[in-house]
Amino acid sequence: MAAPLPTPAGSDDLLGLLLVRVAERLADIIAERLAAQLPAAPSAPAPREPEPLTLSLVEVGDRLSVARSTAFHLVTSGQLPCVRIGRTIRVSRAALEKFVRSREGIYSGLPVEPARPNQRPVRRRPDH
Repeated sequence: MAAPLPTPAGSDDLLGLLLVRVAERLADIIAERLAAQLPAAPSAPAPREPEPLTLSLVEVGDRLSVARSTAFHLVTSGQLPCVRIGRTIRVSRAALEKFVRSREGIYSGLPVEPARPNQRPVRRRPDH
């Protein structure tokens, strides 16, 4: 609550007291509204849940921006180590990071040709 305002000289009249009370109430309302607009004091960040130790093939595909079937092919071809837990196939985060690091720069420096839509292979007749 705001500090009370000084009463006007000769505040014996009722109107002077009423004006003082209205001014005090308005000061309280303004203070409350200003306090509501101020950002809350920063608190400690909420604790983050630890990331899982292993990822499903869908999660691996999402992180590599490839389809789940591509992630499955990487696992079945032995390029990406996996862990079997029951019937599920899981990939450790460490194995996924190692896989990505091992492939960095493989294609750097090679020219990349844009894909040509609807292009069929050219069949050539053997020369007689």
